[in-house]
Formats: sequence, structure tokens, C-alpha cells
Amino acid sequence: MRKTGAALIFVLLITTAAGTVLVRLGKANPYLQGWDSDPPVNTQFSILSPINHTAYSPNLTLNFNVSIVNSTNVFVFITSINYSTSWETGNKTAYKWNYYDEGNPSDDDPPIREYSCGQNLTNIPEGKQNVTITVAAYGSYIKGITLYHFSINESTTVDFTVAESETFPTVPVVVVSAASIAAVAYAGLILTRRKRRKEAPQT
Repeated sequence: MRKTGAALIFVLLITTAAGTVLVRLGKANPYLQGWDSDPPVNTQFSILSPINHTAYSPNLTLNFNVSIVNSTNVFVFITSINYSTSWETGNKTAYKWNYYDEGNPSDDDPPIREYSCGQNLTNIPEGKQNVTITVAAYGSYIKGITLYHFSINESTTVDFTVAESETFPTVPVVVVSAASIAAVAYAGLILTRRKRRKEAPQT
């Protein structure tokens, strides 16, 4: 009886241990982990303003779009967008992603693949200036039994010139009164009648 009882306890212990291992395996990530230094996607910039090699006044709007090129079976999202200017020090943050909790209804910062920015830039010094936009992103994909992770960090620069507003060509505004318009119309009517009389055949 003792041997039978001991054997039964041993079987129960083995069963319990095996069940624990299976549960842990089910919860764990079944893929091997790897790092890809050559990401399968890249970043696209669309800078609407300022335009490269164009003259502007000391105040302008930095207007640009950023998107991550779609790729099959790849999960990727933008983590941050910063910009720096030649006349100021340090980076300015245009966008920064925060951890997204799907279980929290009040969390309104899901991962994004596209972003548009419109930022006013004021009191820009005269001369040649530039703005550099830098985008960071994170992604992953599965190949075989390996889960690969990768990061993206790309930037682009726009060069432009700033001049005082007086140096820009201006279109003169001419104020024309109703009486002046009537006088011009009357003179045109007289000239038209005289021309018709000259062209009329003589009888």
C-alpha cells in the first residue's frame, strides 16, 4: 500500500509540473527574437512649406506630411517627429508617441503610420536658413520562426532664404472710381462709332 501510495503521489507531482510548463509555454512568445539592421520599410516626407531654395519673409509656416511606406506582414509605427532650425538651438518636438493601452478607453494615442504638421515659425533672421525634420519609427515582422525587430531614423533638410518684406515685389493697388470707369467707357464708345463710320461704304 505504501508503494502504491508513493507511486500515486509521484504521478500527481509529474502531472502538475507538466501542466505548469505547458501553461508557461502557452503564455510565452513562441518565436525566436532577432534584430534587423536593414528595415524592410522606409519613411516618406512631403514638405509643402518651406519650398527648397525659395525666398520668404521672416514669418512662415512649416507644413509637412510624414508617412511610413506600407509593407506586407510588417507592423510599424511612428515613435517621434522632431525638427530643428538653423537659427535656433536644440530640437523641437512635433509628435511623440506614448504607450497605448488597448484596455483603457481614455487612452487616445494609438500607433500611427502617418502624421501631418503645421507649425508657425516667426522672427526668422535674414539670410540663408534651413529646417531639418527627423522621424523615428519602430517595427517588427515574422520570418520563419523568428520575430525580427527594427528601427527607423531618417531626416530631410530644406534650404531657403529669408529677406525683409520690403524687398519682395509688391503689386500696386489702383483705386478706380465709378466716374473714371464711366468716362473710359464713354470714350471707348465714341472711338468705336468713329471707326464704324470710316469703315462704312460710301454711297
